[in-house]
Formats: sequence, structure tokens, C-alpha cells
Amino acid sequence: MFGACNAGRPKPGQVILEARELIGVAPTGSRPRRAAMPALHKSGTSMPDVIDRLVTAMNAHDLDALAALIHENYRSEQPTHPGRAFVGRAQMRANWEAMFAGIPDFHAAVTRWVQDGDTTWIEWHWSGTRSDGQLFEVRGVALFEIVDGQIVAGRLYLEDVERQPASIEDAVEVLSGRRPPTASGSTDS
Repeated sequence: MFGACNAGRPKPGQVILEARELIGVAPTGSRPRRAAMPALHKSGTSMPDVIDRLVTAMNAHDLDALAALIHENYRSEQPTHPGRAFVGRAQMRANWEAMFAGIPDFHAAVTRWVQDGDTTWIEWHWSGTRSDGQLFEVRGVALFEIVDGQIVAGRLYLEDVERQPASIEDAVEVLSGRRPPTASGSTDS
């Protein structure tokens, strides 16, 4: 689903080079530089099999198929929410059982993905309606380490989509304690 600019399988090293360019890492042996954003994988080409099966299991709400893709000692961390870290397939299964029960129409979509060795970077869009009627929408990125057909570790950077978005000035003020000037030069405060 999100293949490289050319059709078919990428050339050896192409995906790794694209991933390095994406995160701004210069090719080995050269000076650091800011890389241009490459075209990410786009709809129409195939994702790694494990990720394709993961999305299918999530959208079918198939806990057994989902659990089969996760290593028994799966390690999950959310660097921006350290208290959410856990280890083990059993906890992952319990989490998804609650998600599917609480969001009966849960749907997962992969917006983009990049593979670098055993690590697959995925931009997610999850949506649905909670059983209490509230809209559910999450976007973000997850990095999955995949070994021998199973996901052994995940680093998740996923957040609820704001229902009443704050301006960039509001967000900077919350982070820094100071409101930046707007493009017109005023600070609106």
C-alpha cells in the first residue's frame, strides 16, 4: 500500500536510503545535511505482509489473528506517555479487546509507511464511534520491530485528534509560557 515512486520491489538499499533521507540522515561517509523529503510509499503497492495482516485483523476486530502477529514478549512503549509502557502479548490482547468493545466500528488505515531493516514506520489513522456515542479519531506514527513474522516491539506516537483545535500560537504558549507574535506581528494578548 504506499510503494516507492517506482512500481514493483525497491532495489536493494533503496528503502533504507529513503528512510535515512526521510529522517535527515546523510549517506554514510558524507557530512550531515538536511535531506529533502522523499516521496513516501503511496497507495497501490503492497505493505509488508505482517502489517497488511495487522490492518486486516484490526479492521475485522479479530483478536486471535491480531495476537498471532504479536510476539509473546512484545515490548510496547510510548515515549511521550512513559506510564503506558507494557510487555507481553496478553496485555496487548486485553487492550485491543477493550478497544473493540468500546469502539464497535473501529477502523484502522495506514496513511504511509517506510521499512528500514526490521523496523517498519507506519503513519496511522484510527477512527470510529465509541459505544457512548463520542467520536473517536487518533492519528500518529508507530515504529514496529518485526522479526520472523511477528511484531516484537513497538514505539507509538499516537494522539487523539483535537475536536476544537488550538492555534499554533496557543500551542506554543502552552509549551513555552510565552505567546509568539502572529504573522501580523501582534501577540493577541
